[in-house]
Amino acid sequence: MNQQEMKEIVAHYNKKNYGKPRSVQETTARYHQKCEQYKNLRSMDNVDHEQISMVYAEAKALGWVIGKEEKDIYRELNS
Repeated sequence: MNQQEMKEIVAHYNKKNYGKPRSVQETTARYHQKCEQYKNLRSMDNVDHEQISMVYAEAKALGWVIGKEEKDIYRELNS
């Protein structure tokens, strides 16, 4: 990959603000949103296990980012 291609890739990601970190409030809100989404998916009759796994993993990662312990994340997701 040459330098011009690298600059184009970086410019593409900078345009979409992928590198901008979320605030604690945004991360917490997204965590709660993922918890609700996970609970809703679990209550459906026709369950897509791959989608449930992805939402669970994202909620777990967001929980870690905001400083929650794994047992608390598990409890909140399965309550």
